[in-house]
Order: sequence, then C-alpha cells, then structure tokens
Amino acid sequence: MALSRERVRRARLGLDLLARSGYEPVTSELGAEGLAVPQPT
Repeated sequence: MALSRERVRRARLGLDLLARSGYEPVTSELGAEGLAVPQPT
C-alpha cells in the first residue's frame, strides 16, 4: 500500500510541476503528417 501511495504522490508532484511551468501540450490531429504510425499494406 505504501508503494502505491508513493507513486500517486510522485505523480501529483510531476503534474504540479507541469502546471507551474506553464507548459501546454498540443495534440496532433488524427492522421497528421510526420507521425511515426505504420501504414497498412
């Protein structure tokens, strides 16, 4: 149980750091150019 709580605590710290940094990730559109997605043959 302690290991799970520590993981959650560390995840929360990481999310807090991201929020304070002002970083706002942008997601690509489905099928966007330049993505390393295998094409069916």
